Amino acid sequence: MNNQSRISTFWDSIDRERLGVPLVEFVENIQKIGISKTRATEIFKIPRSKLMQRPSEGVMLVKTHALAAIRLEKLIKQAEDIVLNSLHPSAKDFDAGMWLGEWIEIQQPALAGLKPSDHLDTVAGGERVHKVLGAIESGAYL
Repeated sequence: MNNQSRISTFWDSIDRERLGVPLVEFVENIQKIGISKTRATEIFKIPRSKLMQRPSEGVMLVKTHALAAIRLEKLIKQAEDIVLNSLHPSAKDFDAGMWLGEWIEIQQPALAGLKPSDHLDTVAGGERVHKVLGAIESGAYL
């Protein structure tokens, strides 16, 4: 299932926030951006014991952990949309997920010199990272 179908409507987003996000989806997304479970625990403040559970056991991320999973989904979708909307010839073979995984680890002037990954453990920080990524797409880098 792709990210767009997971967060397709406002009501789907509400349900995911209230009911939780399957751990298996979060693990797929951290693999998509090329970060380890250990690094994901540091970035998203999800306990290591939770991430090390077998995803097939129906484990759900709830409350703040679900919000962290949703933030990651939205970032991946935003990066994929940037590539999809690009007119550059190399965009068709560009791996947006891997690029995103690298980008979140690079210090950004628009984030007071911090890395995007330093902000992804909070809703406000995630919103700021989305804004910076949007500015990059539009060419109006902050």
